[in-house]
Formats: sequence, structure tokens, C-alpha cells
Amino acid sequence: MLARIVTGALGAALVLLLLALPQPAPLILIAVIWIAAVYELGVLLGEPKRRIFIVLLLHVALLLIANVLFAFRGLYELGNLRDFLVVLFGVIAVVQLQLADFAVQAFHAGRPKCVNFVWHSFFFITVPLYLLWVETDFGPMLAVIVLGLAWSSDTGAMVAGKLFGHHHITPRVSPGKTLEGVIGGWAAMTVFILCTKLAIAALYDHKLAGMYLWNLNPTLAMVIIVALIAAWLTLMGLVGDLTFSAIKRTAGVKDFSNALPGHGGILDRIDALMFIIPWYFLSIAIFSSRLFV
Repeated sequence: MLARIVTGALGAALVLLLLALPQPAPLILIAVIWIAAVYELGVLLGEPKRRIFIVLLLHVALLLIANVLFAFRGLYELGNLRDFLVVLFGVIAVVQLQLADFAVQAFHAGRPKCVNFVWHSFFFITVPLYLLWVETDFGPMLAVIVLGLAWSSDTGAMVAGKLFGHHHITPRVSPGKTLEGVIGGWAAMTVFILCTKLAIAALYDHKLAGMYLWNLNPTLAMVIIVALIAAWLTLMGLVGDLTFSAIKRTAGVKDFSNALPGHGGILDRIDALMFIIPWYFLSIAIFSSRLFV
């Protein structure tokens, strides 16, 4: 437990530090995390190292190409960046659900190779995430917030699960997941989003935008909408966690690697986050006219 806490604290501090630095720190951070994650999954699925290397090169090349294109603002001529990212994240969200379906099939069939043709496209989330990060006014802030969403949900789920957890959801895939833990994660994420909105309003000295739902008070409507968004993001985070847990169980391993003491591999830490990211962006695109929380 001590190793888990120390590794988590140091890792979070390092990530937040790199988020605060100018380019090329964000590009290097995304590239390193995704290289490690793709490599871990490729090795676990028994992919030839040559194929893994080609996929890694393709991911890094896509990030570099995206960086060059937007440095010259060439892609803006093709349409609105926000709409472009909505489409990309929408496609990714669908691919994620497809991956979850194939992971379940692979688990029941005992054949981890069932997910092979999906995982390559799944990791192309790197490009829209990078564009969202560096090409919007609030990119770094959005990156910190989406990390906070995942971390708050994980923390709430862990605390509630240990204190009140009795009803196990999927004991064969992930014995530690309980209904009480999921509820705790949802409550923690809801509180985090509300506190974030209040902090941003105070920081930028502007009033919170009113939300309207039926004939309810705008403040109450905002709480309800935030709670619903948090519920969906918590569910998607749970789906991501269970998806990769199913892949690990099918392959007969506990963790993707031993890169992070007390946590397992890189992919063990970002599995839920990867499912939260596109749905988070789509939710604020629906309920906000700007890329802002």
C-alpha cells in the first residue's frame, strides 16, 4: 500500500509538472505514455515486436503531423476545430464500446486475440487529445480537469469500496469492484466537477452560467446535470476498467507490466481515463458553447 501511495503521488506530481511546462513537454508526455501503453498491450496480446514497433511509429508520426498541421493553421481551413474534435471523439467513443464488447467475448471464449484488430484504432485517441490540449484556449486546464475526474472517481470508489463494499459487480473479472464503490466514485466525481466549476468562476471572476432543466431552479438544474454527466463518466470509466481487466484475466495475468510499483503497468493506470476522455469532451461540447467546464 505504501508503494502504491508513493508511486501515485510522485506520478501525479510529475504529470502535473509536465502539463504546466511549454511545448514540447506536452507532446513528449503524451508520446511516452502511449508508447508504453501500446507496447504493454501488444506484448500481452502476443503481437510480433515488429508490428508493435510499426504501430508505435505510426502513433508518434500522427502526433508530429498534427503538430505541424496546426502550427501552420492549415486544418482550420477545412472546418471548425471544435466540430472536428467532436467527430473524432465520437468515433473513438464508438470504437471503445466495440472494444469492450470484444473484450467480453474474448473473456468468455478464453481467446485474448479476439481484441487484436480493435486495439490499434483505439489508441488513435492520442491525436484528438493532443489537438484538444494544445490548440484550445483552455487545453492544459482541460487536461488537468480530466485527470482530476479520473483520480477523484478512483479515490471515491476505493474509499467507499473498502468501507461499505459488499455487493460485487463482476467477481470473475474484477473481484474488487463493488456497487458501493461505483456509487462512491460517482459521488466524488460529482463533487469534483462542482468544486471545479466554482473554482474556475472565482478564478476568472465571472458568474456561473445558468443551466435550465424543466422549471427547476438554475442552481438545482446545474447540480442535476452535473450529477448525470458524472454518472455517465463514472460508468464509462468502469467499462474501461473492466474492459482491460477482462483482457488481463483472459491472458492470465494480474497486471500489464511492473513499470509502476504498487500499480502495475502504465495501462493499468490509464484504462478508465481513456474511456472517460472522449465522453467528457462530448459532454462539455453538448452543454457548453466553449471548450470549458
